[in-house]
Amino acid sequence: MIGDREHDIEGAPATASRPRSCAGATGGPRSGTAPTGRPSTPRRSRRSSVGGESRVRVVFVCTGNICRSPMAEVMARRAFHDAGLGDRVTVSSVGTGDWHVGNGMDARAAAELAAHGYDTGHVASQLSPGDHDADLVVALDTGHRDHLHRAGVDPARIRLLRSYDPRAHEHGADGADVADPYYGDDSGFTRTRLQITAALPGLVAEVRELTG
Repeated sequence: MIGDREHDIEGAPATASRPRSCAGATGGPRSGTAPTGRPSTPRRSRRSSVGGESRVRVVFVCTGNICRSPMAEVMARRAFHDAGLGDRVTVSSVGTGDWHVGNGMDARAAAELAAHGYDTGHVASQLSPGDHDADLVVALDTGHRDHLHRAGVDPARIRLLRSYDPRAHEHGADGADVADPYYGDDSGFTRTRLQITAALPGLVAEVRELTG
């Protein structure tokens, strides 16, 4: 996995307290979570209210909020719009750490998105308690999922993005994570885009159910 070293976490500086990899120390499913990353018990939705209307709120989570999660945010927003759900969903993204708060998207992520007609405007932010109540808190890899559990997010709200990809399991353990492209070349960002693309139909389907 690209970036799977103590100092290689979406550009975050190394410190003694940093996790040793993007995927975290424990990659297995947590209590109350199915191996696919989907909750094993029904979830109660608490909708956000925008302009007096109730919307499903989706928050994507990666490490620094400059590569994977903003790519997922931008791509999901278009997918929801194309599915006729754009006015019924609120989409955002955050990072588990504060290393890039206030910065724009990684230039390579922006270039990959722009090449496919996506908007690239973005300002990085960090996970906060206000994000815990999103209807779906979507982790980009198992390390982010584990961080959400430790932060106290309701397990029934947590998803792994690639759990929506019906073919992700064909890649074995690597199939659980959207690969970290930060320390690779431009092809890593193409891979990230394709992995997100494969998961979006499943995510759209669940959000459609929530809006029904």
